[in-house]
Amino acid sequence: LLGLGPTRIPTLGMTVNYAIRSSAILRDMWWWWGFPIIMLVVIFTGQPQYEDQFYLARYELSRSRYKYAGSQKNAAKKKEQLAQAKKAVVSTATLYPELGGAEMKRKFDTLMKTIEKELGEPQKGLNGLSVGN
Repeated sequence: LLGLGPTRIPTLGMTVNYAIRSSAILRDMWWWWGFPIIMLVVIFTGQPQYEDQFYLARYELSRSRYKYAGSQKNAAKKKEQLAQAKKAVVSTATLYPELGGAEMKRKFDTLMKTIEKELGEPQKGLNGLSVGN
């Protein structure tokens, strides 16, 4: 399932690995990594032993969208992708206000402020949201 075995066996983990290796995110091929990550989140959500990995995956999803936005040459596309990165942080914070504890909450807050700065918005971070503060 996770891709920890032989590489000849198709797994969600191998799908994500190949998506990363083939620069799927930079080529706007989000379905290569989006669906497998969502499947992994669905499988492991609500299981305490996977809680840290869940929040790290959500953070990395948001950070990847932010980095992808930075690769855009077209200003309108960049702004659109930054909005998607912000939406990913907001949806995670709305659904899971504890955000995996103080350390992960700090990471999400820093990322949110960075995205807001790039968008030309006031840098409120998670304090600008009306949930879980």
